[in-house]
Amino acid sequence: MIAVVGGTYNEICFHPEFNERYGSGLRACYAIRHLDKDQSIEFHTYCNTDNEIHLNNFGEIFTVTTKVYPSENSIGFYYDHPLRTPIIIPRPDLIVPPEKELQLESTNILYYGFLEGNAKVKGNKVVYDPQSPVKPVSFKATGSVANELAVVVNYKEAFLITKSKELEEIKKYFLKLMVLQCLS
Repeated sequence: MIAVVGGTYNEICFHPEFNERYGSGLRACYAIRHLDKDQSIEFHTYCNTDNEIHLNNFGEIFTVTTKVYPSENSIGFYYDHPLRTPIIIPRPDLIVPPEKELQLESTNILYYGFLEGNAKVKGNKVVYDPQSPVKPVSFKATGSVANELAVVVNYKEAFLITKSKELEEIKKYFLKLMVLQCLS
């Protein structure tokens, strides 16, 4: 079983034109399902009532168990084109955090950062992607732990997490310190 933790967001693009409801977490469930029809998938996300109806339909069509954590927000990403920085509505500073933090313990976890809150996960094998070009959160700062951890970051996220522009320092942090942090 793979537990996927991540957002469910409205995504609208002007060119090429599309209007979809995915987000990294839900898109990952869709990709996993298409790679392996027999893989058991459990999707954990924050969402409001409108997104919950969508997730129930998605879960039935693609045989994905959905676990919904209530949120007041309906977050949208609006793009001129896919390579532009999106406009996020509501603005990230106006997003209301959920009352209850998402908590999960599972063997295999794919964890994407969210705009609306935090998840605290505990797993044997965890892949973590902070998903934030502005304020990425380190795995340790989420309160999560893993026996084996893979972190997916781009240079900007790595710089913001480590506070260093030096590749050797960034490498040291992610190859040594992150391992120690996730096990402590």
